[in-house]
Amino acid sequence: MKRLLIITLIISMFACGDSEIVSPEAYSCTLTFADNSNSHPDSDLFLEAIDEMAKMTTGIQIAVTAPEGTWTGSSGMADIPNSIPLQSCHKLMIGSISKIYTGVLIMQLHEEGVLSVDDQLSDWIDASIVERIDNADEVTIRQLLFHMSGIREYLDVEHHVNAVNTPNFKKTQLEKLKYIYDLEAYEKPGEVYNYSNTNYVLLGLIVEEARNMALWDAVDLYITHPLGLQNSLMGTHEDPIPTGTARPYLAMRGEKYMDIIHYAVADAATGDGGIASNMQDLNANHNLINETTLELMISDTADGSDAASYPEWSGEEYGLGIEIYHTPYGTAYGHTGSTSSYSSYLLHFPDQNVTISIAYNGYSETNDLEGENWILINDLLNIVFD
Repeated sequence: MKRLLIITLIISMFACGDSEIVSPEAYSCTLTFADNSNSHPDSDLFLEAIDEMAKMTTGIQIAVTAPEGTWTGSSGMADIPNSIPLQSCHKLMIGSISKIYTGVLIMQLHEEGVLSVDDQLSDWIDASIVERIDNADEVTIRQLLFHMSGIREYLDVEHHVNAVNTPNFKKTQLEKLKYIYDLEAYEKPGEVYNYSNTNYVLLGLIVEEARNMALWDAVDLYITHPLGLQNSLMGTHEDPIPTGTARPYLAMRGEKYMDIIHYAVADAATGDGGIASNMQDLNANHNLINETTLELMISDTADGSDAASYPEWSGEEYGLGIEIYHTPYGTAYGHTGSTSSYSSYLLHFPDQNVTISIAYNGYSETNDLEGENWILINDLLNIVFD
């Protein structure tokens, strides 16, 4: 997972424990897809696994879709001071899993002939931006999609310090890009895979230019509405964490969990992040592009060996907007995500028609949540494939 742990260290110095009063009605929601969790043959095993992981965080939500049906469950709290238990229908911020949405929006435009993945970024972005970002004058959309652009990461220490020193810190896509203005690129385009959130900020701007609408409106019009995802949406610059989303919590050095929602908006509502969803929505069948376009997304890849995965798995690649995992159970497609104290994981095994989605709303310095989660994923897969 592309987590910059410096954010947790900084927030621990500044975040306060004060929380606003929130009405339970704000968290009102219902599952919108068929769910046979109660009668699922592996329900007891899934519940045992999720309750064990809940001891390491404030809240966890899981959906497992397999030929036997979908099991979805949750444990822990969505809002601690207001005593709101986390439910399976509640939204959580999914961080960089949002990059799949941005990638799909770009590939839809490619499929329609509005653009080509081999177009240069400079064909779509204003010259005043291009001239301030090293490599922007020669990089292609394809290189942005699989992190071969060499363009610098905007999520640096300065950005995080600004975020935690400014409650409800909000930056537009253009404002985020200013963090890398006039700085040297990591390398030339096409040379080395280097994961950079800036790539997807730029892709978000391309979507807005090509569709002539805000990115969150494009997500609604071209993804969530066609799929009937009633519990998924992208935040806006004005409201980066949508109402009804489980709140983020942080615990440092064994202290009680602190509500950090007012310090958790710095990377929302742009092409690199900003989607709120529940896990059942993530598991929905996403038939939004044709087979030829999908094949391009998963076959044109870069070596993503620095991507996080279970240590016993044999490696990762990064396609055009999607991570590819090579596991003992076969090839899986998906992504990981983190933003502030939210963590999320999505794995889809097309050959077995199995999808697993997991999200948390709490991070603790004393628990290796990410490492333990990959063990949980492996355990869930053992249950599913047993």
